[in-house]
Amino acid sequence: MSFSKFEIILGQTIGQTPNDAVHFQAEHVWTLAFIDRDNYPGTEMWTFSSLELCRTMKASVGFLTPGDTQRSASPIYFSSEVQFVATQQILAILAHAAENRPRLVADRHQLLMGNVHTTLAALLTTTGLVCSQSPTYGKYIFPATETTEPARVGGTAHKTIELPRGLAWGTILPGDHADILRAHQRMSVAQLQELPSVVVRESSGSGHGRIAGYAFTGRDGAVSTLYVNPEFRGKGVAKAVVARMRSSGALLPPSLKNLAGMDCVEAEPIAMAGIERDNVASIATFQPLGAQWLWDVCWLLVDLKRASSNV
Repeated sequence: MSFSKFEIILGQTIGQTPNDAVHFQAEHVWTLAFIDRDNYPGTEMWTFSSLELCRTMKASVGFLTPGDTQRSASPIYFSSEVQFVATQQILAILAHAAENRPRLVADRHQLLMGNVHTTLAALLTTTGLVCSQSPTYGKYIFPATETTEPARVGGTAHKTIELPRGLAWGTILPGDHADILRAHQRMSVAQLQELPSVVVRESSGSGHGRIAGYAFTGRDGAVSTLYVNPEFRGKGVAKAVVARMRSSGALLPPSLKNLAGMDCVEAEPIAMAGIERDNVASIATFQPLGAQWLWDVCWLLVDLKRASSNV
């Protein structure tokens, strides 16, 4: 295990938890985190807490429909003891990340946490560690494949998806980097080169016409940075990009071959996307794929220097 990529689990052994906040006790609290300091300036930590398994958490906000921008952050239903334990576990993870940062980032004392459930975000804001917070995103899930047969990752046998006249499938080129990084400041050139992507460009003899739209598969396997050039919006480019990602297998979860003996593996792989609550166009893009809202998340920029002193 390197210092730049590691996993942490704090609390009791992962197992069944009460599905309502009333019966949720301190011994039911556990927190899991995956940390990748090499992903700077993008997301460097993903967390998951047993609190998120509580039925009350999932039902406290409701489904977001297109045009509905009034959904409020999840209220905290848990006892003060449960809240304290959950907060201390997250703080311990942050302190560990601060102590084990790679040499190349020794002078970097902030860390970006991604896909943080709004209830966990509310707990963290009480600690004084949060430097800034993103808008709230709805976490949507949908089938990662269209059929029961697994898609061929990186293969050429994926479904043919038609594009509007004058557009063609392409790739990210070095000349595109500057524009993409301006639009997505939390990405890096290394990520542009590493992350799976789907790109639509204007047709040209060289195949290097202007970019009409693109999307990446994030480190967490979600559809990331879906973008359509304003000149090409309303033409179905976003739907074509996401459909292409799914048909090519880019949204399939990591291999489960090492988990063959476990009985908790999902029968059907799922894909996910985070969509801002007021982005009606993006919600409409994913709903035909069977996307359903599950909960709300946000991204938090936290101060690691203060993490250790709060544990």
